Amino acid sequence: MKETIVNSLNLPKDVMLGASTIHLTGHYTVVVENFDCILDYDSESILIKTKDSKIKICGKSMEMDYLSDYDFKVSGRISQITFI
Repeated sequence: MKETIVNSLNLPKDVMLGASTIHLTGHYTVVVENFDCILDYDSESILIKTKDSKIKICGKSMEMDYLSDYDFKVSGRISQITFI
């Protein structure tokens, strides 16, 4: 019901529904906003829990540039983003 209202009024889903947003810059940087927690992290993969699903980011030489309660930034060679 709430999603139908948000869609019909063209409201931003990330704000109204708590949806995560992913900003990808080339193959080298990814910023994830509005996530619940990081379940697993190493230099080749990151598993993130969001409100509705999990997101897995795979790559090489990935490093956490910053982490806050709201977002985080990872740099490295990003090869794949999967919604689980």
